[in-house]
Amino acid sequence: MPPKSGHERVVPLAPELRAILEGAVRLWMPHARIIVSERGQTPTRQRVLGAFKRLEQQLGVREWSFHSLRHYFCSALIRRGVGVEAVRLLAGHSKLDVTQRYVHATGDDLRAAIARLPGN
Repeated sequence: MPPKSGHERVVPLAPELRAILEGAVRLWMPHARIIVSERGQTPTRQRVLGAFKRLEQQLGVREWSFHSLRHYFCSALIRRGVGVEAVRLLAGHSKLDVTQRYVHATGDDLRAAIARLPGN
């Protein structure tokens, strides 16, 4: 499914994830699917979301929406020192002001910022 913008983009993968995905699709090319239903078809977004919610409950972790994961992704990259332009491109945002709406500072972020001032 193409993104809302209609523009394709390349997103680099962590080496560990790349190895897993390459192994998963090697035998299925050219019609490879990473997530398939019991009948071997691509599941709907709602079905994937339902499975994701069940997994969160089983693991006893905080509930996330797919959209909130985008906010987390952008904020986590900034927190790790990634430049905002790289975050914009990875998130697929056309403008920097959109990316800025996805980046959120925590109390820890504010304390860390002050700690970087001279004399601290």
